[in-house]
Amino acid sequence: MSHDNTGGDTPLRMPFLRQVAQAYADNEPENIAYYCFVVPNKRSAVFLSKYFSEVLTAGGAEAALTPSVITISDFISDLSDKIEISRIEMLFILYDVYSEIVKKHLSDADIAAGKGLVDFNRFQYWGDILINDFGDVDRYMVDARQLFRNIEGLKEISANYLTEEQLEVIRKYWNEDLVPEPVKEFWNHAVHVNSSRNGKAGNKNVAGFVKLWQVMQEVYDGFRERLSAAGYGYGGMIYREVAEQLKDMEAGDFDCDRYVFTGFSVLSESEQSIFRSMQRMGIADFYWDYASPAMYIKGNRASRFICRYVKLFPSRYRVGLDKMEDYPDITVVAVPSTFGQAKAIVPILHRLYPQRFSKPGTSSGMEAQGPALEQTAIVLPDENLVSPLLNAMPREIDTVNVTMGFPLSHTSVASLIKNIVSMQLRARELRSLDTFFFEDVIALLSHPLIRARYASLCDRIVATINKERIFNVPLTFFDAEEYAPLRPVFSIVKNLNDSDGVIDYLDSLLLWLADVIEPADTIDKDKEAVESDNPDDSLESDMSDMSDRSDLSDSTDLSDLPVTSSTRLEIQYIRSYRAALDELRRLNDTYLSNGRIFLEDKTVFHLAERILGNQSVAYEGMPLKGLQVMGVLESRGLDFDNIILTSMNERIFPRKHYAKTFIPDALRRGYGMATVDHQESMYAYYFYRLIARAKNVYLLYDARTSGLRAGDMSRYINQIKYQFPAGKVRFTGSQYRMASTNPEALAVKKTPAIMKELQRYLSKENGRYLSAHSLNTYINCPMQFYLANIERYYPENEVHDFMDEGTYGTIVHEVAEKMYIDLKGDAPSLALTPEIYSRLSDKKLVEEYVARSIRTHYLSLPADDPRPLQGDAAIFRKIMVRTLLKMFERESEFAGVEFISGEESQYVEMKVNDRYTINLNYRIDRIDRVTAPGSEPMIRIVDYKTGDDKMSAAGFDRLFEHGKAMAQPKAMFQLLLYCNAYAQKEKYDGAIQPFIYKLRKVAVEPFRPLSFNRLPVNDYRDINEGFLERLGGMLDEIYNPDIPFYAYPDKDNCKYCKFKELCSV
Repeated sequence: MSHDNTGGDTPLRMPFLRQVAQAYADNEPENIAYYCFVVPNKRSAVFLSKYFSEVLTAGGAEAALTPSVITISDFISDLSDKIEISRIEMLFILYDVYSEIVKKHLSDADIAAGKGLVDFNRFQYWGDILINDFGDVDRYMVDARQLFRNIEGLKEISANYLTEEQLEVIRKYWNEDLVPEPVKEFWNHAVHVNSSRNGKAGNKNVAGFVKLWQVMQEVYDGFRERLSAAGYGYGGMIYREVAEQLKDMEAGDFDCDRYVFTGFSVLSESEQSIFRSMQRMGIADFYWDYASPAMYIKGNRASRFICRYVKLFPSRYRVGLDKMEDYPDITVVAVPSTFGQAKAIVPILHRLYPQRFSKPGTSSGMEAQGPALEQTAIVLPDENLVSPLLNAMPREIDTVNVTMGFPLSHTSVASLIKNIVSMQLRARELRSLDTFFFEDVIALLSHPLIRARYASLCDRIVATINKERIFNVPLTFFDAEEYAPLRPVFSIVKNLNDSDGVIDYLDSLLLWLADVIEPADTIDKDKEAVESDNPDDSLESDMSDMSDRSDLSDSTDLSDLPVTSSTRLEIQYIRSYRAALDELRRLNDTYLSNGRIFLEDKTVFHLAERILGNQSVAYEGMPLKGLQVMGVLESRGLDFDNIILTSMNERIFPRKHYAKTFIPDALRRGYGMATVDHQESMYAYYFYRLIARAKNVYLLYDARTSGLRAGDMSRYINQIKYQFPAGKVRFTGSQYRMASTNPEALAVKKTPAIMKELQRYLSKENGRYLSAHSLNTYINCPMQFYLANIERYYPENEVHDFMDEGTYGTIVHEVAEKMYIDLKGDAPSLALTPEIYSRLSDKKLVEEYVARSIRTHYLSLPADDPRPLQGDAAIFRKIMVRTLLKMFERESEFAGVEFISGEESQYVEMKVNDRYTINLNYRIDRIDRVTAPGSEPMIRIVDYKTGDDKMSAAGFDRLFEHGKAMAQPKAMFQLLLYCNAYAQKEKYDGAIQPFIYKLRKVAVEPFRPLSFNRLPVNDYRDINEGFLERLGGMLDEIYNPDIPFYAYPDKDNCKYCKFKELCSV
């Protein structure tokens, strides 16, 4: 079965709009110039105009005057004396009206106490819902007063005399549980305003709801009056007034002899009223696209409304009413990814346009291009796929036209603004310095828009912050000359409620960002590009132009970068953001700067972020040129030979949509207002109408079933599966090539250069030093040893705003060391007598030592900072003090102990055997001399451990086994190595006991010796011969040029490895 339907066009397969144009050209060519055709949107207007040009000049006929083609919005605007203003300004006006009405219901004392203040940041959510509801009330020409009165009655049934069972039945019937939480907060605010009647307390909930809807009527009336007085209106209000106005108009009041309404689907009551008035005057004609076979299937929601309109508003000529007998070839493609669907479109384009992807020289001329690109439309129900799609588009598709809206909140610019708002809100003044929280700084430096140009500079700053553990990054940090390029980002706004300052900061930031991405001279023209009505000035994604390297900045940082489609999209987002910011600036003097807007807990930054993020990028290109990319709404009235529909998943198309509204669903149904059913019927019609005349249809859906994703196909796919002929629908999958499940072991061969570097660990001249940590690293994973000790790759430790295990251990080590050393003074040793232990156990003294160390190592403050510790720092101090006091108590159980030194660090040459003498750096936590009764004095090397280190080993295999990091007794290996190094350096041949103070369990376990083969280790010499033999064998392995550095991948072994992302095992 072929799924490339290339058969000739039948009359019914001719595009619907062309059929309308053909009908008028055939029947009334002499009058057509006096008619006006009204369509749903701009794109269908362009196509209808094109079809009129073609049919009126067909067969060599002389060019005739074409009719006027306008959108329904233009038609309404021409009849109205009101201007529809921006959503931002509507919100400000509504807030102003609402605040005044709230104050009218308060006493002077309450107003003086500030009870009438409404926080705009909270109101904005409610305001959006109110504007939508008011629009629906007017668009469906509902008696607002009666509606609000009915809602009042509905709310009263929640009175206390009803039982819980009765209330539950009522809630289920009225869909009360669908009310969003912020809407409930709105009711609560109204209750707070006035929860009593006639000065008497009553049922708080009932009284509050009743009062609210009395206020809502006032708000509705006040809002309309305020807009009307200024010559403004919102969409529903304008439609309603035009519908009422047309009832008193006559045909002579219009400029055109006839108005032909074409390609509409689900109509509001105001639109139906307009159509009836035009029909009454005898100057209207109507055309409905009712040809899809799905319209004739019983129970299909697609025909729910349009079948009634066909009867109410009949057509003068029979167009679009005959059932299509041919079905398109439909291919359903399962793709295991959301954004992968953008990639899956590429092979479909290969199939549709094989000539464009053929090898050079195999064909020439226009024939080489094959069918026109504009015959194919990619329809995106999920606007988040716009950017991935354009980035995935192959160069062979040289022209792509995008016509759809894209929310600014989904753009990279919005995420950057969000990070900046977070940084500004958490900025604070410390010790007379303005500072930013380190997490906010790092988040900004990690943002792709900033890293696009300053990646290396961002990495250096992050490395400095991590290395110096800067929790609060001072503004002066960016005074360094090398950081100058980033100063526009890291400048501080002192007054977060200074609207002028916030807007200026955001504007300068966007200008700087645009200059980073593209040359400055492009941004100088941004307003003209945004505000122009000429489609050529809007976004037209010509992929060949996007690859033109001449359109670059003079900056050397960008000299080698092509202007990619992604770059142009980012610039478009910035332009749209600046346009919205200019609108906010225009409204600033009227509403923000004079204090008419009250902001309680949040700031102008929040206000700007939310208002700007709610705007959309309007992509409007040249609809008659190139591959067409559009949203579902933009496809109304249009037909294409090839349709590619993405995101065909349930809850995406059709979208699972519960309207945010104050009007219960039952009342919406009762008053004939739009409901969820309207939405479902409307999108069902859009889908089936869109695919009706296509030859080839590709439906892509995300087939993943992981997590919350069910991988459910859209109901439309299931419907066509059973309702369309079986031979016309096939299912396939887009697969990914998976890597081998048994990859080769990762290894690095020892080159002469590597062997030369290894020799430095054995050389006195230009030597390098091994450590217990580095040798333990080799035992754990030779690859990790190679990266850290040969290549010297040291990933920076991240800064945390909590105390990690390493910092905790550092503080405990330092306090123990300093307390012993301070008591020892200049003496060669300190006998740990009961008196000394008594001084060590002074709780206040220990607290002071711990506090100083916490300030230094955790809070990055001076050790003697006078401020008391707070929060987690104070909690950790208590824990550490308790641990140290218990350590001193456990230690006092030993007799005859002398403290010799702490944190002993030495660089030595340690002989392992006749073949190897290694350079070793050791750092011993503590060295004691222990003289037990009746025994010779011996040295004890102590290591403090705050983690869960192993205290025993069953044999040397456990000490030297590769790839067993979690089971390896690292501390025992370390102490045995230190015993050898210390003995050789001090030329000491007596007994040395390796000993661990395991502080994690000091409260429940006494200190005890290490265990080897189930025997206590009282003297390292008892096991040292075997230890040095195995250590020599490990060095043989390290210095064998034929044995590579292998990686030992294991989930436990690699869990905490800093190289796991680099290693990729």
